[in-house]
Amino acid sequence: MACKYPYINRSTLLHHKTIDLEIRHLGNTAIELIVECFNTAFADYIIPFHVEVEPMRRRWSSCRVDYNLSYGAFDGDQLVGFMITGVDQWQGKKTGYNSGTGVIPAYRGQGMVGRLYDAAIPEFRKQGISQCTLEVIVGNDRAIKSYRRVGFLKDRRLKCFAKKHDLDLPVSKDFAIRRAEAPDWSRYREIMEFEASWESQAAAYEALKADCAIWELFQNEDLVGFMILKPGTGHVLQFGVADRPNWKLAAQQIWRHAFGIHPGIRMNNVDSRAQKTLAILESVGMEPTVDQWEMKQMI
Repeated sequence: MACKYPYINRSTLLHHKTIDLEIRHLGNTAIELIVECFNTAFADYIIPFHVEVEPMRRRWSSCRVDYNLSYGAFDGDQLVGFMITGVDQWQGKKTGYNSGTGVIPAYRGQGMVGRLYDAAIPEFRKQGISQCTLEVIVGNDRAIKSYRRVGFLKDRRLKCFAKKHDLDLPVSKDFAIRRAEAPDWSRYREIMEFEASWESQAAAYEALKADCAIWELFQNEDLVGFMILKPGTGHVLQFGVADRPNWKLAAQQIWRHAFGIHPGIRMNNVDSRAQKTLAILESVGMEPTVDQWEMKQMI
């Protein structure tokens, strides 16, 4: 059967001289060195940013990163490019998630993404990984082109949101909000309109649960909504509300509660087809910031 997401050996596509680099896994590389390279690579990104070591250590932990299956390009002792790989079950398959790929400016144009994947794919297969996925900002055409060359195809479009407006949201006494001690994943899956992306899945929560709070919404003792929130940062991992006649009013109750916890609420990677969720976010004053493509390939 033909593979929908074929793996293409990038090295067969290179027609120019490349810099002689050593590609090896990052299992023996200090995270400080990886973060230093990360900051250099992303200093001129579409959305430039600078990260610190400990927040990135926590983020990569929540992404289930395996440094022995993450790869770097080295010019001598200098790390000049990297691909950070999370590994877990996703959509019924053992999956490698690209949690970040970057190349410092002086080494771009050398087919680095392909060279990293050429090293990684055989090892992924040995570990039983059968598919790869990643997210890339819509409009980052250079990166999208690079990923397509190694076999990735666009799978779904995801939208990111941040609070922009303070609205006078209605208060209803028909609902009660309670903090949950543990997640009810089976019920949450019934309520949530779309499948969470890699960094918002249940496994990500388990890695971050010390930093998270779960709020559940009840009507007549029925669980009709929930939100998983990082109170310290305002990041919403998951949100859902049951499909019933007063779903928008119900949703506004839990968002009103969240706005009282953190003024800078944001939610990433909402499926662009989740029309009910998109309508709720608009109704509570959240506005889109960037869109991302979720891309995938079978290997």
